[in-house]
Amino acid sequence: MQSVDFDLIICGGGPVGQSVAGLLARRKRPAARIAVIDMKTPEQAAADPRTIALSYGSRQILEELGAWDDIGRSATAIEQIHVSRRGHFGRTLLDRKDYDLPALGYVARYGEVNRALATAIAPLGLTLMRPAEAQDISEEDDHVAVTLKDGQVLRAALVIQAEGGVFGEQQQKTLQRDYQQLGVIAHVHADQPVAHRAFERFTDEGPLALLPQDDGYALVWCVRPATGEQLLALDDTAFLAALQRTFGERLGRFTRISPRHA
Repeated sequence: MQSVDFDLIICGGGPVGQSVAGLLARRKRPAARIAVIDMKTPEQAAADPRTIALSYGSRQILEELGAWDDIGRSATAIEQIHVSRRGHFGRTLLDRKDYDLPALGYVARYGEVNRALATAIAPLGLTLMRPAEAQDISEEDDHVAVTLKDGQVLRAALVIQAEGGVFGEQQQKTLQRDYQQLGVIAHVHADQPVAHRAFERFTDEGPLALLPQDDGYALVWCVRPATGEQLLALDDTAFLAALQRTFGERLGRFTRISPRHA
């Protein structure tokens, strides 16, 4: 067998990649033999403004890594999840008390999770390659070769692909499936918020989620692409009216919304 540079290469240094690397190192795997490759610098990753929902199981992993305290100070706990479907009778309400948990999950900022994990795994002695971009992965008989953008070739016994990437900048894959879904995201405020309750509302075009965050809600509204383009073209008042019609009045009236993205 050819000698390899690493036991493991992890392509992607986001929450998944950093967690895997950190847990393996804490389980006494040779840390220097684990390489983490990511296109972003730690500073760029920490500035990521997106919202992420973490399960209680994810909190347990982050606690083991020593990263949860920093994240938990700013995360919003989800204690209940209200599930319904537009035009249909009934609803389901999941409650943390039914499972004897402090929370069902948490709403956090993606960049804060990245920053806390980077701080937690820094002392472990992992091989961190940031910024570095993996352009090709090839499987050989006895190793996997990862070619970086600068031409460097790294070999490992195993590669984990944990890179979500910037989808608009990735090359088109040979095999594709278009699910005809577009996610409209924003931060919204309502005049009758329910503390620590998340909402999942199913519609004919896709799910609509409202996740409690700070003094409002992180909105993820999945629709067909044509509908999404129409929603993005609306002014704030018209968009909030469309959201109100789809979601209903469980939170009273929607009053404000941040700039929208898709």
